[in-house]
Amino acid sequence: MIRNVPGLAHLNTALIEHAAIRSPNRRVTLDIDSSESPVHGAQEQSAYNGHFESVCYHPLFVFSQDGDCLAATLRPGNVHSADGWARSRLMKAHYVAILSLVAGAVLGAGIIQGLHAQAKPPVYTVSLIQVTNPDAYANQYLPPALASIKAHGGVLLAAGPGTTIDGTLPKDARWVIYRWESLDVVKAWFNSPEYVAAHKIGVEYAKYNIVAVDGVP
Repeated sequence: MIRNVPGLAHLNTALIEHAAIRSPNRRVTLDIDSSESPVHGAQEQSAYNGHFESVCYHPLFVFSQDGDCLAATLRPGNVHSADGWARSRLMKAHYVAILSLVAGAVLGAGIIQGLHAQAKPPVYTVSLIQVTNPDAYANQYLPPALASIKAHGGVLLAAGPGTTIDGTLPKDARWVIYRWESLDVVKAWFNSPEYVAAHKIGVEYAKYNIVAVDGVP
């Protein structure tokens, strides 16, 4: 049992380190506080504490901002609240905890930045459409066109007449904005047999202006 004492003493800190490395936190807040541990006998180093009005030990704890106990040290009952806070064993665990939490924040930020660097921003298509025959457009063009867009992963973000803020635009204009995985996907959709056939129908009932815009990383 005696051989297990050092390992047991560091077990809690090791568990916190394991969790901290996976934490997204980028700020470390430590709470160093004392507490009362009453005794009911003549245990060694127990003493009467006037603040708690009891015979007790007066342990000192270090907690993280998440409420996890990072370190603790047992002290006689009659010491003041801050006594021994800088002792090597407590502060060693204290600094290990800080380094673990900071390392977790740095690694987490690095992983997130790496994922952002690897992920290419999406591409958006912005379409200005002037419909000349609403019924034929809705019944003959839209069903096959929407099916082809869905098959290529296009995601509808906005659609409608819009509100002109500046400039002059056709009064009957309809705006449609889609998000796509990449420009290659947009081109594959536009040149696909399904959409080529739908587009031949659509141009009979509407005028199109379509642009592709790169998203911002």
